[in-house]
Amino acid sequence: MHPSDKDQLKPLEAPPFRKNGFDKALQDRILRQAFLLDQEDAVHRSRRKLGIALTGGMAIAMMFAAFFILQLPSANKQLQSIPTEKTGSQGAAGAMNSLADSYNATFKSALLIGLRTDHGGDNEHYPYSEYRTVLVAPDSGQLHQITSGDGILMPYKMGFKEIATKSKTHSGKEVQVLSVSQASVQKKKTAEPSADQKKTVFPSKVTESPYSGDTLTSEKLTFAGNRYIAVEQQVTGELSTKGARSYVWVKHIEQLDADRSLDFSANTELHVPLSDFLPNTSNQGGLDNDLQWTVERKPGRWTAQFPEQSNLNAKIPVLPATMPKELISFDQLSTPWEEIWQRQPQAMDAYSSPAGETVAVVTGQKISFYLNTNSLAPQPALELPLKQGELIVMMQWATESYVERWKHEVADLLANPVKK
Repeated sequence: MHPSDKDQLKPLEAPPFRKNGFDKALQDRILRQAFLLDQEDAVHRSRRKLGIALTGGMAIAMMFAAFFILQLPSANKQLQSIPTEKTGSQGAAGAMNSLADSYNATFKSALLIGLRTDHGGDNEHYPYSEYRTVLVAPDSGQLHQITSGDGILMPYKMGFKEIATKSKTHSGKEVQVLSVSQASVQKKKTAEPSADQKKTVFPSKVTESPYSGDTLTSEKLTFAGNRYIAVEQQVTGELSTKGARSYVWVKHIEQLDADRSLDFSANTELHVPLSDFLPNTSNQGGLDNDLQWTVERKPGRWTAQFPEQSNLNAKIPVLPATMPKELISFDQLSTPWEEIWQRQPQAMDAYSSPAGETVAVVTGQKISFYLNTNSLAPQPALELPLKQGELIVMMQWATESYVERWKHEVADLLANPVKK
């Protein structure tokens, strides 16, 4: 220490302060101040926590709101949900049209249905069949059975052909054959049955034909289009030991005469050869114009079939899955079978209108008619009961202006109007 610092050290020689210094009073005051500071900090912390909680809650609420808004159905979502195969390549505009069509879809086609019921032979009859025609058509957008009547009313050109049955006799038994004529309201009004027809179907005196060859004993219609028909015939021979023989033919409607003889010869029976529809078959060995063939129904389509014949050459042509339009008219199913079976698990066959909006589903007991838009309606719009064993031989459609025309003309031609 420097000597000159002695004056500065003198104050240190004084006695301690007289006051108590860091006494209990000072300690209590410090603690009280610290407590107040803690209380203030706690208030600030609570306010901060509340603010954080409110901010977090609002953020979560906004997230949930955004999620639910995104999940709500909208017109755009509905359009996006329409399958691309239904909308094609037209984008949103095509999808909007498809959606609008499904809301506004109604039945637009009329259907003429031909039905056949077969009966076995007995002591008085050879095997025979009964026929009826039913017209189903829209009225104010709803489908109805408009009318029905006996026989087959087949659309042909600008009018209709009437396929009826005629009774003849052979060996004292009734033989039923088919006949065709131009359908006419005037003819229907004046064609009253004769007294003999009212008494019995068997004339009391029958003049047997001296013909000793084959005789037609049964004939039935198996298919009717709008130009062509298919028939099945049973033939017996006076000297034959093989019993009845069957023949099948496809004929133009004009080849079925109004009045026919029971005398039969396969060589002269009028028919349409298969080569007229399938020209390539005429070049296959062993086949000629006398080859028997017919039109049969398979699930969802009409097909050409050959009968079982032992005399056919082994070179049988392979028939196409789709037959020519001039033979069967329209024959395309617009709905997949999986969807049809969802509506009718017992479905055995189905038909679609050319426009595709009507689908007729066939079971053993009825025909159910569904409206078809993007899919089949959950429930049928109309059900047509079928008789026991009744079979479909004709399904002919009318569209556009022909619908109203059929409703008026067919109602006049058939005897039993159903809907008023």
